[in-house]
Amino acid sequence: MLRIIFVLAILTLVVSGCDKKKGIENEIVGKWQITEQLVDPGDGSGTYQPVQGNKTIVFNANGTFYSSGSICSPGDGSGNGSQGNYDSNTQMLTGVNCGVNTIDIYYELSNNELIIIYPCIEACREKFIKIN
Repeated sequence: MLRIIFVLAILTLVVSGCDKKKGIENEIVGKWQITEQLVDPGDGSGTYQPVQGNKTIVFNANGTFYSSGSICSPGDGSGNGSQGNYDSNTQMLTGVNCGVNTIDIYYELSNNELIIIYPCIEACREKFIKIN
């Protein structure tokens, strides 16, 4: 009887951990619209500025994403769209084809905003809000 209770307790912990992971993954699933871009002159004094672009990123539940414009660097979303995979554990967009290079880009979720962190010398980031 003690073994059964022990096994049930372990299964309960495993299932509850899976639900939390799915909750974190589900936060990013959907369509996101750019709102701001970090503009930094190279001395660390940069601030986020409103963006008038129409760049969107769609995250699918199967771990893939695509953007309406290039996600290889900050910008208004013009150019060819980008696609790849995302991992909510490492918070990385992977397999992004940027011309001759395939790069990985970090992201974070903070205060209902998606922040894309580009691999730049000085700080360069973009903020997105979820639109569905």
